[in-house]
Amino acid sequence: MKSLFRIFIALNLWILSGSLLADVGTHIVETKISSNGQNYEYTGFIDYWDEDDKRPNLCFKKNFCMLDVAIKEIESNLHYTPRGISLNDISDLETIGEIGKLFKKKYPLPYKISGGSNTQYTPGNHCIAISFYLNGNVNHIGEITNFCKPAPPANLTCSITGNNNIEITPATSDEAKSGFKGGYIKIAIKCNLDATLYAYAYGEAGNRTVTLKPDGSLYAFLYFTSGEQGYEGKKINVKANKETLSSLNAYLQADSDVEPGPFHGSGVLILTTP
Repeated sequence: MKSLFRIFIALNLWILSGSLLADVGTHIVETKISSNGQNYEYTGFIDYWDEDDKRPNLCFKKNFCMLDVAIKEIESNLHYTPRGISLNDISDLETIGEIGKLFKKKYPLPYKISGGSNTQYTPGNHCIAISFYLNGNVNHIGEITNFCKPAPPANLTCSITGNNNIEITPATSDEAKSGFKGGYIKIAIKCNLDATLYAYAYGEAGNRTVTLKPDGSLYAFLYFTSGEQGYEGKKINVKANKETLSSLNAYLQADSDVEPGPFHGSGVLILTTP
């Protein structure tokens, strides 16, 4: 039977620092010493934010409570606040996911973050933290705690290569509604050192599914072919200077009848350290 549908999912391949056990992901891309020699300057990104994250908003029903994004020095627990990257109107939002939806409207992802720290602190032992404050930027009441992790060892470098386009071709709308598994890509991971890594596959901006129609009625879940769901991640042990192979496919789902035609979506495949 000739297929009536052609589904294309393009995956961006990223290597990030820190852990992605939380449903918000960031990475720091550059560390340099300032021209006066007294500070380290950091540049990084908020890469994705899962709108289904059900963790509670610490500012819910609190007056004069805000969210702030900062470069954080982990050992001293100091926060270095980038100018203007904050949300004030979040007291009526119950979850971290709801905050993420609002955040992405104001600051489209990936969003660039810059900040600095005193040179007395270890370079590289910094992360991008999202924190909650009462009374402006005065009383720190908490943050997304498992979100702020140190960067991987500076001497560890890895690469990802392979096809990053998934194509799915179900024949009928009924097949799409009943769940259709298809598409297949293979990737190769190579590092200069022995390493334990984690791979994650998400929809765009951290959503657990890849949206294929703007109304959300056609979407796909990403799976590793060894069985793990993409957003839950897969542990991968890599030997120094040797390619380690992994592969993914997609599981198509439609909530209603879908007209024939091509559909496109995008996602991200992320490699990170524990």
